[in-house]
Amino acid sequence: MLSIKLAEEIVKQTSMRLHYNINVIDLDGVILASGEKNRIDSLHDGALEVVRSKQVVMIEENQRDKYPNCKPGINLPLTYNERVVGVIGITGKPKELEEIAQLVQLTTEMIIHQAFMESESEWQQKNSELLVKALLETTTLTPTLQHRINKLPFPLVGPFHFLLIEETTMTASNKIYLKLEEMLYRQPVLFGQLNLTTYYILVGHTYPLNQFIKKLSKIQQLFHVPIGISMAIEEISMLKKAYEAAKFALAFSHQRQVIVTFEEIEVYTLLQRKKYEQVAIFHQKTVEQLDDKLIHTLKKFFECNLEISTAAKELQIHRHTLSYRLKKVERLIGYNPQSFEDASIIQLAFLLAEQPV
Repeated sequence: MLSIKLAEEIVKQTSMRLHYNINVIDLDGVILASGEKNRIDSLHDGALEVVRSKQVVMIEENQRDKYPNCKPGINLPLTYNERVVGVIGITGKPKELEEIAQLVQLTTEMIIHQAFMESESEWQQKNSELLVKALLETTTLTPTLQHRINKLPFPLVGPFHFLLIEETTMTASNKIYLKLEEMLYRQPVLFGQLNLTTYYILVGHTYPLNQFIKKLSKIQQLFHVPIGISMAIEEISMLKKAYEAAKFALAFSHQRQVIVTFEEIEVYTLLQRKKYEQVAIFHQKTVEQLDDKLIHTLKKFFECNLEISTAAKELQIHRHTLSYRLKKVERLIGYNPQSFEDASIIQLAFLLAEQPV
């Protein structure tokens, strides 16, 4: 149904381009908006005939007896999704109005279509935000939640991933949301804001995660925002668990300035005792003994699965230089990076050093 606000907007936009009075009338024949303010809320018999017949009704000067509450003019049905939602009337001599009438009708229907689409989109967005926030507070899929799920424009099919994006500067405010809206338009995902600085995205089986991350990386690079991604969950009722995992990944993304998945840092969940004295001592005798060059060398060496030749090529140094650096590491901290067991211990030290406090 047409709202008074929409009707007034139609009259305003149409009147700007015409020198004729415009009436916007609802399905009960009541004038909602008009260039002639005194006609608002009055009954329009011609419009009722349009609603009944779904045809254009022309009212001539000599037909006032048939349409006592009307002035001469043309009255046309306004449709949305093949349904009449209202009537637009143009006051004047029907023959003079025939050429512009269809254009006015088309323009008005475009305004209505856009307004209805925006209204539906806003409702869907509100529904999804309420749904996600409710799921984050419970592990039980209640009939009310199931009803909200059924109202979504696409089916929720697992497995699911939950993503968090955090705004780090207020200059990016609103721009991130608009970019997400542009990127996710008509995609089978739910997204919104949990608070003023945190955005969420719920991705299901219908949108492959790897493909989604490629798109998301553009936002990460554009706004330099941290992004954390949860592990996969099979049921939507497990969303709270996925949220905690995404939040944990988000904390590491702050430090690394890249998109971080929970699987990458899952081992960190076993190391949440960073403030313990023993951990501090372990950190001092390992990571703190190494300079940036040695740390970079080790990380690249580990990325290359302890392959000397591959790592040397990646580092663009001679393999003998790499061997020298690895032996220097062993002298400084007592662990041999070329030994699988010792390499695991050094990597553990790096994990602890990177772990958020």
